[in-house]
Amino acid sequence: MQKNIRFAVLLVFVFAAGTMFAITIQCDPQGVARWTGTTNGATITDSSEVRGWHNEDGWFMFDISGIPDDAAINSVEFHGYVNATNHPWWSMTPITCDPLTADAATLFADIIAEEDIGYYLYRNEAYDYTTGWKVYNLGAQAVIDLQANLGNDWFACGMTSRDNAVSYPINWDGWNQTNVPYVIVDYTPVGALSPATNPNPLNGANAVSRDGTLTWDWGTINDTYDLWFGPVGAATEVVTGSACTDTSGSYAYAGLTAFADYEWWVISYDIDMNSASSPHWDFTPCDSTQGGPDTFGYTWYNSNDAAGPTYTWIDPVIRTEMLPLPGDDTFVGPFALGFDFCFYGNTYNEFYFCSNGYLMFGGGSSSLSNQNLPNASTPNNIIAWFWNDLDPANDPDNDTHIYYETRLVGGDNACVVTMENYHEYPGQNSGKLTCQVILFENGDIKLQYQSFDGGIVMTSASVGIENIDGTDGLCYEYNMNLLSAETAILFHTPASAFPDVLITMSGDDAVLAWDAVTGAVQYHVYYATDPSGPWAEFGDSPIPGLTYTHTGIGATDVKYFYYVTADDTAPARR
Repeated sequence: MQKNIRFAVLLVFVFAAGTMFAITIQCDPQGVARWTGTTNGATITDSSEVRGWHNEDGWFMFDISGIPDDAAINSVEFHGYVNATNHPWWSMTPITCDPLTADAATLFADIIAEEDIGYYLYRNEAYDYTTGWKVYNLGAQAVIDLQANLGNDWFACGMTSRDNAVSYPINWDGWNQTNVPYVIVDYTPVGALSPATNPNPLNGANAVSRDGTLTWDWGTINDTYDLWFGPVGAATEVVTGSACTDTSGSYAYAGLTAFADYEWWVISYDIDMNSASSPHWDFTPCDSTQGGPDTFGYTWYNSNDAAGPTYTWIDPVIRTEMLPLPGDDTFVGPFALGFDFCFYGNTYNEFYFCSNGYLMFGGGSSSLSNQNLPNASTPNNIIAWFWNDLDPANDPDNDTHIYYETRLVGGDNACVVTMENYHEYPGQNSGKLTCQVILFENGDIKLQYQSFDGGIVMTSASVGIENIDGTDGLCYEYNMNLLSAETAILFHTPASAFPDVLITMSGDDAVLAWDAVTGAVQYHVYYATDPSGPWAEFGDSPIPGLTYTHTGIGATDVKYFYYVTADDTAPARR
């Protein structure tokens, strides 16, 4: 059987010394039926095109026989051509069965098994998601799975449409269409000088400060390195022949252009001047007043932005206190929010509190080692307000308090968690901070920082949000000292978190209607005259049914905004 394998880029060659370094290879499907295709669980409905449409889902299979079985896989990047689409919600999933021989029922079950958890990709595309070539890094789990499958000479992944609807398709060219899909695999043969890894900012990051620091971890057998950095397509060598020290490297930069795309990479050398290059990593800096969106659609603004939140400290009224104070490296909870809160498409009515500076949903964690967000490592499903090595029980002045209460904030229902004189771990420093997290019923999250005292370390904390499995999130800062006293940060909920609201007019009344949400038992209807709020709810209790009439609007020059939330279910599309 003829193989269809193409080597895309050979980064470095075999030198006289016999050392081989990182290699990048392009792996295609073989030109044979069922190397890509589609199934509905009853039969194979297409042996080439990959469809996510109605009751069909598909798969891709790639020939990886050109990679040595003992190689170390560094990354897996998917390239595919979308030939038809309309606002799809879809996942790329692991496949363990052999698509060439598995029956339709087994293959279909394998494709959809990880569509909601354990996936490679979880995508909620917008209406402007177009046809054409798409490129996605499949992440750490794909690296592990491809590595494990090297002996089989193939790697497969499922493509499932979570809508299961005629109106939201996503179709891809397969092995027998014009634009054949492929994966780019970066690997290192055994015994090789390995390239730099773990970039910060993360590859593809789009909420990065214009003044900051590049960091990375060294591979093995590194002695010296060169660093290339600059606008995409115009990077220059900014470090030449510098020594590799410790376990990681860094490079400080300043004055980048907001919303321009930058790239960087590291070339490592051993003592014989053999070399290994990291992948090219790219990121987009922004003004330090706003960032995002992430994949789900969250954005952030701080109080220095014209469209951002106002810093308005909220003094606790009820002063319900977490007692006793959480100890070092512990979590406590759950604590009632007092309402249903939508976070990355899931609804929660309680939260957990970690002593190391973050709130959690669905369970607790006590990790003290902060991460750049998002990160697949635990903890996940968090709001990091100052994730660092903290210890509220380190209270030499007996002035540390943690309060939480549900109350109105600016006319909106909210849960306010306030940390007063919250201390670092004693081994870190004697500093402390006072801040609060405000969770609004409409899904917005506001962080407010009143003060940083006593020389608290500002360059080793994470601030941001992250979804349930660490595949999506939005980082405000990671070890970058972007916080200051009397500032506020608003993480704004995307419109996609709520169901569609269709509006018709009848005289001076607006008739609102929306589609049913599976599993919902109640709905809440909100309105505002500004898209950023404040939002008001119609009535004092949840509104049942699928329609509501806003009466007596009167003036025709006032614009109204509406959204609907559903109780006891994941939110629907907007």
